[in-house]
Amino acid sequence: MTLWIDAAFAYLHFTAIILLFAFLSVEVMLMRGALEPAAIRLLGRVDLGLFLAVAVISVQPTLSFIRWRRVPFFAVIMARGLGR
Repeated sequence: MTLWIDAAFAYLHFTAIILLFAFLSVEVMLMRGALEPAAIRLLGRVDLGLFLAVAVISVQPTLSFIRWRRVPFFAVIMARGLGR
């Protein structure tokens, strides 16, 4: 069961990276227009919250990748017997 959990955390790590890029893109689009002081405070809180959420989600997968760093990504899944 832990093999599947490791693979799931690896995919969550990639998902966290993609989500971070998406949220930063949205923030850039929001900042193109004129911002009111309340909107600026809201963007700051949202930015901090999203950063913390992505950081928490990506801790375990990052540690797994450090353990796997010498093995290509798909080879890790095959080596752990998850394709059977």
